[in-house]
Amino acid sequence: MVTLSTAPLGSSSFTSVGNANQAGGVALPTLQPGPYDAQWSVADGRGDNVTYHSLFFDQGNATGPAGVSPQGPPAPKCSGKGAHITSAGRRGTINATVSRKKKKAKRIPKVTLTCHSSVSGARVALWAIRGKNVVADGSGVVKHGHARITLSPVKKGTYQLVEVIDSKGLATEVIHIMKVK
Repeated sequence: MVTLSTAPLGSSSFTSVGNANQAGGVALPTLQPGPYDAQWSVADGRGDNVTYHSLFFDQGNATGPAGVSPQGPPAPKCSGKGAHITSAGRRGTINATVSRKKKKAKRIPKVTLTCHSSVSGARVALWAIRGKNVVADGSGVVKHGHARITLSPVKKGTYQLVEVIDSKGLATEVIHIMKVK
């Protein structure tokens, strides 16, 4: 049996959808547009269990001519110092400035990302995920060709970076692996 459960990204309140291990799979209920965590629980006849997580973004009922889903805006290109990313097997650099500011004798590490896009007015949202937990998120609006987004707290290590750009109700999602030095 493969049980599928969903929850809004960052929430721990999962709703069971049903057994996906059947002909035709299982239909998702109507969801509010946005990012979600899919939890797949696999159980065999011997009682062994394993759970996997994946991410997806519900774009709502956006359809174009002849029921074809329209394309979202092109993904922004992020560049800079302090963090390396891997996406679709290619290595690149995100424009990241890692700084640590004192606040009541504690250092709060943060990463500032500059994402470049030709879609003026588009909203860019980022989530830094470690394991099953969203540890930092941020968003910004593209003005004059770029959006500056600060994620905090982000310590040294490896994160899954979920990047969503939304323009006029259409969204594009890109998932990277981000290594903060």
